[in-house]
Amino acid sequence: MTHPEAIVEGAPSFILASASPRRNELLASVGLDFTVIPSTAEEPPPLAGETPEEYATRMAVLKAREVAARSPGRLILAADTVVALGNAILGKPADMAHALRMLEGLCGKKHATAEERVAGVRRHAVTTGCCWLDGRATAKGGGAGEPAAQEQSFAVTTQVLMSLMDTAVLERYVATREAMDKAGGYAIQGKAGFMVRAIDGSYSNVVGLPLAEVVEALVD
Repeated sequence: MTHPEAIVEGAPSFILASASPRRNELLASVGLDFTVIPSTAEEPPPLAGETPEEYATRMAVLKAREVAARSPGRLILAADTVVALGNAILGKPADMAHALRMLEGLCGKKHATAEERVAGVRRHAVTTGCCWLDGRATAKGGGAGEPAAQEQSFAVTTQVLMSLMDTAVLERYVATREAMDKAGGYAIQGKAGFMVRAIDGSYSNVVGLPLAEVVEALVD
């Protein structure tokens, strides 16, 4: 899509390798010029010992490369967001029961420690791995020995504090079905906003894309 009122000067056009409406809206909000071609890459589970940052970045690179294979010679942005509770990496819930279990782990009162009950909150991390894959040099006929494309990948993590919630509240939230396509089973920008007491880091990262870091890498 083309946004004539661009805020970021000198930003090139690119492909967004994601069907996420949240990422689309974030990028459109600053007037960037992009086309959406969702990745169809498989998303394997985390490797043994793989950190959330490593896993999310690996997934973003896989997604970017899959789209690059279908759209050579283009600049591509791919991203993958995961929620981590301790050492457990949470993706999107498989069904409503799974979403409830995720939310019970993130903010359910019945799992709260004594310290969490006193504070009234539980902490988790949201990590988005991003990959800019630039194949434009190959479209111009790069010389022999030149890499097929340049990749810049990174991860951004935000700490989230959620208020402790009764199971009945979480069940009613899950019943709205908002949780079903969200990492960790909630949307901070939607109906779940009342659950979030505070964040430490990028808000847009929790929504699905660390906008400041993504734009900085684009125009750098």
